[in-house]
Amino acid sequence: MPPCSACRADAPDVFCFSCDAPYCSPACQRASWAAHRSACRAAQAAHAAAVARFSKAAAGAALGSTPMMTWVGVSYLLGRGVAVDEREGVAQLLRAAKAGNADAQGFLGGCYATGHGIAADPHKAFHWYSRAAASGNVEACTTVASHYLDGDGVARDVTMARVWLARGAAAGDMKASAELKRFDAYFGM
Repeated sequence: MPPCSACRADAPDVFCFSCDAPYCSPACQRASWAAHRSACRAAQAAHAAAVARFSKAAAGAALGSTPMMTWVGVSYLLGRGVAVDEREGVAQLLRAAKAGNADAQGFLGGCYATGHGIAADPHKAFHWYSRAAASGNVEACTTVASHYLDGDGVARDVTMARVWLARGAAAGDMKASAELKRFDAYFGM
């Protein structure tokens, strides 16, 4: 449970009606209201904007836009502009990923890798990260290399790890470039 927003005491009993900020007592809530009011209004405005963005994205997703399907899927997973619904989030990402959206493929790989919204499966995580990298998701190249290097969801293969790091570095990914330098220094390549 988060501490009181005003005095940082444990076990809040009262919550702001608008933004759910926790308070240890009604007295603490009243004492901090002047300072809290602007932050609360900003949170309400941000939430309203997120709901509006979600509505527009959902309309685009319904028309078959894979970037919008991806945005809607991530929004469902994180609760941005909509209540968290992990099943629907993964379903939206899967639709976009199967249609070839590299970002959705990368996000879906992450879901399978972490078990966020779906049962963790390192083999499926590797599959979707590989498709994302092959589809042009530069950041996924480093992740695929990591899977090859660790043998996570795929047989360990140091040579393939280097191939994917080199692809990411060649595409301009700074993280892949740094990892490739460390890789070559460690393995003497």
